[in-house]
Amino acid sequence: MEKWQERTEMLLGAEGVARLAGAKVVVVGVGGVGAAAAEMLARAGVGHLVLIDSDTFSETNINRQLPALHSTVGKSKVETVRARLLDINPSLDVKAIAAFLDERSIASTLDGIALSPEQPVSTLGHVRGRDPLDTSSEGTQETVGGMERSGRLPGERCYFVVDAIDTLSPKIALIQYCLKNGIKLVSSMGSGAKLDATKVRIADISKTKMCPLAHMLRKRLHHLGITTGFLAVYSEEAPRKESTVIEESRNKKSQVGTISYLPTVFGCVCAQAVISRIVGIEGNC
Repeated sequence: MEKWQERTEMLLGAEGVARLAGAKVVVVGVGGVGAAAAEMLARAGVGHLVLIDSDTFSETNINRQLPALHSTVGKSKVETVRARLLDINPSLDVKAIAAFLDERSIASTLDGIALSPEQPVSTLGHVRGRDPLDTSSEGTQETVGGMERSGRLPGERCYFVVDAIDTLSPKIALIQYCLKNGIKLVSSMGSGAKLDATKVRIADISKTKMCPLAHMLRKRLHHLGITTGFLAVYSEEAPRKESTVIEESRNKKSQVGTISYLPTVFGCVCAQAVISRIVGIEGNC
């Protein structure tokens, strides 16, 4: 253990630190939520990270994205965040992929990252009624509806995916990919148009409420036969409708007002979900 990890080991023990060091997490989207999640994972000692985002920092990101500074405007988000994480932990294995994930590119981008040759690819797209916080079946084969889904296997390269995508179609495609391949997932819902950090929650997607993005996501997933099976970080606060402005772009149909701290809180809770599952101390998440 290195000196900078002393306080983490005091809390999690040597075994917990070792588990984090051996874990691999893919963070898709490194804006306000994803960059915070990646940084908290790195500071906790997760040893292997993959960052995926095609965007560059703009001046409008400075109010809410930790790596967004006047000095980083115009620079690649993944490369900037990668450099920041290596400054935190020079021993970190971190890969930056400047790519926009959508329905056509997710499999080709993630197959070599998230799946190992030893890990079977399940045909199961979802698991109805299974609590995603239940780790009792890890390392086993679970049968649902006559199909098998693999738990955590020796040599598995990716332990978790953090979905910090803020547009619906790519988000759905990523969720489908993770559920199909038995990869644990925590998905961030909307942090915009809200102010109250104490209303942020984490639960199975089926239990989310008061979030327009979560509502649309549940509706679209239901048509695909997916009703449960992954964690979502969301806020129970009612969104402020006056803070949304319609503005069509390549990836979005609107711009939403966002306060400085809330995306970071969402990212921290995403990191909490991943870390607690890796070390086996789930608490209230």
